[in-house]
Amino acid sequence: NKSLLQQLEDLKKHVDGVVQAGKDKEEKYEASINKLHESLLESQSKLSVAKITESNLINERNSLKIALDSTALEISKLENKVTEVQALMDQSQSKLEASEKQFAKKLSNMQDELSSVKNDL
Repeated sequence: NKSLLQQLEDLKKHVDGVVQAGKDKEEKYEASINKLHESLLESQSKLSVAKITESNLINERNSLKIALDSTALEISKLENKVTEVQALMDQSQSKLEASEKQFAKKLSNMQDELSSVKNDL
C-alpha cells in the first residue's frame, strides 16, 4: 500500500511538474505574443509616419512643379517683352538712319544753294 501511495505521490509530483512547465511555456508564449504585438503597433506607427511624410513630400513636389511652371511662364513673358523691345529698337534705328539720310540730303542741298548764291555774288 505504501508503495502504491508513494507511486501516487510521485505521479502527482510529476503531473504538478508537467502542469508547471506548461504554465511556464504559456507565460513565455504570452510574453512573446505581447512583444510581437508591441512591435506590430510600433511598425504600424512608423508606417503611418512614413505615409504622412510621403504625402508631405508629394505635396511639396507638386508645389515646386507649380512654382517652376509659373517661373517658366514669367520667363516666357519676359522673353516676349525683350523681343518686342528689340523690334522697337530696330524700328527706331531704321527711322534714325532714314532721318540721318534725309538730314544729310537737306544739308547737301543747302550747301549747293549756298555755293550757288556765292557764285552769283
